[in-house]
Amino acid sequence: HSSLLVAHLEPPNFTPRALIDAVPDGTEHCCIVITGPNGYLGAEGYCNLSYPRLYCMKTWVVSLVGVLIVGVTGDRSSHAQPIPIEFMAGQRYALVNMVMSKQFNTDSNIGFFHVNSLTMDYKDKSEDNLVVQNMLFYEPLRNFRIAGGAAYATKPGFSPAAGLQYIHVGPHWFVLFSPRITIESDPSYTMFAIVRYAARINEKYNLYTSLQALNVFDAHEHITSSQWIRAGLDRNGLQFGVAVNFDEAGPDPNVKINAGLFIRREIF
Repeated sequence: HSSLLVAHLEPPNFTPRALIDAVPDGTEHCCIVITGPNGYLGAEGYCNLSYPRLYCMKTWVVSLVGVLIVGVTGDRSSHAQPIPIEFMAGQRYALVNMVMSKQFNTDSNIGFFHVNSLTMDYKDKSEDNLVVQNMLFYEPLRNFRIAGGAAYATKPGFSPAAGLQYIHVGPHWFVLFSPRITIESDPSYTMFAIVRYAARINEKYNLYTSLQALNVFDAHEHITSSQWIRAGLDRNGLQFGVAVNFDEAGPDPNVKINAGLFIRREIF
């Protein structure tokens, strides 16, 4: 009953109205990621469709402007860097997650960092949440970065933000550690980290594992935190397997578990 559509719209041959034929009958939850020169107008037009739970998130489109800027301003090698998108379906909610980091070109120490996570609860719409982070970074030392930009979440809204980053990309390990602070009178503090490990199993399959952790708090109390675990296989650049999310919210949180399956693909 859920669908994920990723569309690159190029006028005049393909318009947002053409997407309606791509949605299977009986779909109740639909998340649409639209890129391209007609992307924003496409989201506007598609929002008028009468699906019971249509998640046509304009913020997705706005945040993807940064992705398009990297593709336009970077050189060919930067433009060729893939953008990973993951979809998870669990027993409580569905999730679309994208984390990317790109330098504007291979010789530049300036780049763009983007996080976009959309959770869609099956029963309680008030539990839906969109988290977006767009940051420009400067890398004065190899693997160490200074970043600044903006962060958005459904409940607190938009806030300017600044932070530091450490990133390591190797043949087997990917490590990202990104502490951040919002720039406001009562700031919040975020600790965000990703650790991935991949290894060859045989000629057809590779092992794929990942841990993505988030902890948000202010000077007074814990706000929210999560630990998302993935374990599966990689075949020809497509990752799939078992997913378990641990979520905690509020000053006295209880752990809520969302278990299911995931599929991940690096596109563009």
